[in-house]
Amino acid sequence: MPRKPTVTRREVAAPAEPSPLPTTTPPGNPDRRRRYTVDDPQYLDQVEVERFFHAIDLDDRRAAARPTYPHGREIVDAARRGRVQRNRALFRCIYHFGLRASEPGLLTVADYDRSRNRIFTRRGKNSLSNWYPVPTSVARELNKYLDGRSDGAPLDPSALLFPSQKGGAISRQQVWTLFQVYATSAGIPEPKRHPHSLKHAIAAHMIDADYTTDDVRDRLGHRSATSTLIYAKVTEKKRRRVADSMDESPHIVNL
Repeated sequence: MPRKPTVTRREVAAPAEPSPLPTTTPPGNPDRRRRYTVDDPQYLDQVEVERFFHAIDLDDRRAAARPTYPHGREIVDAARRGRVQRNRALFRCIYHFGLRASEPGLLTVADYDRSRNRIFTRRGKNSLSNWYPVPTSVARELNKYLDGRSDGAPLDPSALLFPSQKGGAISRQQVWTLFQVYATSAGIPEPKRHPHSLKHAIAAHMIDADYTTDDVRDRLGHRSATSTLIYAKVTEKKRRRVADSMDESPHIVNL
């Protein structure tokens, strides 16, 4: 009898897993991740932003209130307070200029033009970098931080604006960690404890304040208007204002 042909099984490769969505914790920390998409940006409301910055201020007051010790302890305390001042200026820049967690580490001292009260935002991911006027509250924190860092002496223009404790550029991971520490202290809900929520916040707050999508697009350095439209969704505050105006409008039938 003729032999039946041997059928060789072919190994079928398993389908590639889809790319992970952005999470509320940085890569390398898989515990308790809360997934979100760019179509559903988590952002801090106005009260939460105030609580977040109050948590940094509280940390600064604690550092200032520590007594002076011999044997160099006062040097350690001064360094800690300097880092808190850096963090206050750092997160105000992230909020007011819509920076990503990786972008503060790109800035140099020369990017902050103190004499003309403007800052050059260096952005990644093909976003647009540009000069922006610095709000008074942000300029106050930047000036206080830089004056304390240099004891009033001019800093090297090529020096990093926000160095890490070891002197290198502050990393995305460090910004994540710092944000989560302050957000936890401020009682921010766990799904919002990521620095993107602060970047998203300024966009949502500008929409609430009736700035145009072009204003928001420019502020966040978006190259495409599509990236900005996710923030143009109707927020609860705008929905309430529309409802109130409809009640009073002579063009709407209200029987």
